Amino acid sequence: MQSLVIPDELRRFFRSHRAFFILSHLEPDGDCVGSALALRSFLRRTGKVAETYNVGPFDRTEIRPYRDEFQPAIPADMLREYPDAAVVVVDSSSFDRIGEELQNQVRQLPIAVIDHHAAGHPFGSVRMIDPSIPATSLMVQRIIEDAAGEVTPDEAKLLFLGLITDTGFFRFLEAGSGEVFSAAGRLVTKGASPRKTFRSVSHGRSLQSRKHLGRLLERAESYMDGRFFVSHAPLSDEQEFGVNQRDSDSLYSLLLSIEGCEAIAFLREIEPGITVGSLRSAEHIDVSRIALQFGGGGHPRAAGFKLDQPIPEVKQQVVELLRAACTDHHRD
Repeated sequence: MQSLVIPDELRRFFRSHRAFFILSHLEPDGDCVGSALALRSFLRRTGKVAETYNVGPFDRTEIRPYRDEFQPAIPADMLREYPDAAVVVVDSSSFDRIGEELQNQVRQLPIAVIDHHAAGHPFGSVRMIDPSIPATSLMVQRIIEDAAGEVTPDEAKLLFLGLITDTGFFRFLEAGSGEVFSAAGRLVTKGASPRKTFRSVSHGRSLQSRKHLGRLLERAESYMDGRFFVSHAPLSDEQEFGVNQRDSDSLYSLLLSIEGCEAIAFLREIEPGITVGSLRSAEHIDVSRIALQFGGGGHPRAAGFKLDQPIPEVKQQVVELLRAACTDHHRD
């Protein structure tokens, strides 16, 4: 990880505006929620007006308690009261990832972007984008510490949630990640609890959700002698199992643990004819390149996209691209 540099333009951006609308990506996760809420807390304690917006859904167990901290759209009275407000988009590699209504509401406002994704479509007049940083929450932590010296206990808990989400509780880090552990240590010193945070992410599941996970594993199809796997979840799963919890993280971990597996794809129907795809790589396959071809983005080892197509059509395209990526890797 490179040393994190805060652009002077971003410092001026925060100083020169009195109100901020903080936006983040669809299908929020811990890094998205933690970075947005910690930034809101910091801006408020510096005397600014700050509100958080996200379309959702807040299906992941660890972020469900924060659902009420976000509104899906900016109320008309807020737009009237703060016509000179600025926008901060965190943890989103593309403008369309915040949702169509929010895009239309903030399109004409000044926008700053704080993000750590490599793939995507650049937007915003002020950008702090660093793909070498493992979590946007780590970037927000650095911003707060730069301006205020240290984070508050509540901010520490939020930022730690974001950090462990995108690092897989540090499992995804490589050698040379000492700065990440130093930053995590400061958060723990200020009040973040690794034990409680881990429980919030890994516990609280229902028996039906575990049965659903078993069904997803049953559907997993092997390609190229187990080099990659594809599973899917139709809308009917929600009716059959009575769950809307996100068990995809457990699915990724289990499939990637299979010997010889290099990549996986999980396709989820969120509305009739609309599919969300999640891609994961064990090490060598850059799945962000595949997601980019569908208008999505992400990291080399974790990426995603959304298509207005049914699962069978998306599956055929994904299989072809993963097959080509695995073939190219072994050819090299």
